[in-house]
Amino acid sequence: MMTSLLSRKDRLIRIDPREADDLIALLQLVGIPCGAPTAGSQPGEVCIPLPSTVGDAELGRAEAILLEFNRMRSTRAMHHAQDN
Repeated sequence: MMTSLLSRKDRLIRIDPREADDLIALLQLVGIPCGAPTAGSQPGEVCIPLPSTVGDAELGRAEAILLEFNRMRSTRAMHHAQDN
């Protein structure tokens, strides 16, 4: 799975389509509005747009959530690899 990335400049989050709904739910839970996922420029990715009204504080929270989200995914993948 790809690592989820936030582009502050473009206000876009690039993520695996299978995980987009989970991330959107987390972001909305902490008050970060998101647009609907759209097809990304790379195969196997979607982009979640953040509105232009999202400020630095919200972008910082989004980055922190993405960091933990990616960390959780890599830990889960490591445990699955050890089980197999």
